[in-house]
Amino acid sequence: MTKLEAPLTEDLIQGWLSHFDETELSRHGWSRYLIRENFERYDYSYEIRNNSLISVIFYHLPAQDTLEIIFLATVPYERLTSAMFDLFRGLLEEHAGRQIWLECREDNLAAIRLYRKLGLRETGRRARYYHDGSTAILFNL
Repeated sequence: MTKLEAPLTEDLIQGWLSHFDETELSRHGWSRYLIRENFERYDYSYEIRNNSLISVIFYHLPAQDTLEIIFLATVPYERLTSAMFDLFRGLLEEHAGRQIWLECREDNLAAIRLYRKLGLRETGRRARYYHDGSTAILFNL
């Protein structure tokens, strides 16, 4: 589902955000406040299971042929399922023909495995990109 098809309700958003530890979010350069702003600022795709929001991908279309992933996350209790893979694959199919860009921390091994499994390629690195000095890996499809 997408924001354009059916925007999420405040209850679903707040329920989803409650699953994320502020310290974990901060480590990735995010906060609940920043994520909450993304629901208004960017387009998003999402997955709901059992009346709960479980996965979200925020993105924007900076050019006609480009889609940039801003943020994506799955609630912790669904991370070992195919929820994010399925959601991401659907987004890629919906935007076939566009260049897809994203970045992630070099120590986010689960994300890196997911991106590679979906066919994204590492195209560069940004040393000391994150506030703690970690490197960002750039991916493209």
